[in-house]
Amino acid sequence: VDILAFDACLMQMLEVSYAVREHVDIMLASEDIEPGEGWAYNDSMAPIAANPTMTPEEVATMIVETYDESYDGGSQGNRATTQSWVKLSKIDALMTALNRTAMSLSGNFIQETKSTIKKVQKFYYRSNIDLIHFLKTLEQQVASNTNSSTSALKSQLLNELSAAKSAAIDFVGFSKAHGYNKKNSFGTAIYFPSRGYSFSEKYLKLDFAKASQWDEMLQAYYEASKTRLKDIGM
Repeated sequence: VDILAFDACLMQMLEVSYAVREHVDIMLASEDIEPGEGWAYNDSMAPIAANPTMTPEEVATMIVETYDESYDGGSQGNRATTQSWVKLSKIDALMTALNRTAMSLSGNFIQETKSTIKKVQKFYYRSNIDLIHFLKTLEQQVASNTNSSTSALKSQLLNELSAAKSAAIDFVGFSKAHGYNKKNSFGTAIYFPSRGYSFSEKYLKLDFAKASQWDEMLQAYYEASKTRLKDIGM
């Protein structure tokens, strides 16, 4: 399929992209909830009818543009929205970079991760976070760590975070968001509950979880978080 497009809420997640990667070139969806009116089909279909030779990339970009414009004072009114498309041909490179990052992060840099989760762009389900904003913010938090005992791991993790961030940016073909509470939406989300008791065991059954180190990193983070809280008497 050239373009798999979701006129639905919360579908632009890496886990969903990974599930359809073998059958789809472009996945177009929203990181956050969509307004009840959904897509502005008159706005987005008319250009395709007028120019049926548009490439899939041009169609996907046009749909993102018209969707954003329709809710930014356009035909659908004024509502904060997100919409983007991603390149499934780039998902393997992103998975490789993200796995390296997750393995280095597992059980390490707990305070930096906690600070990042407090600041990261979240969506309607607070366990859905923007992946690129997470990587950017964590990179900043780790860079500011002056603990010399972790200098070797810090250098390695910074390199891996930079590589994962670049791969994630390359994965996103085009993204638009407006509304103050969407300002750090960069085109693809991922699962990261802020607390261990919120972690869904069903997540482990996903193809993404089976193929990645992300779920292992999450569980190591929860375990280390509990240990650190216990150590300081909380």
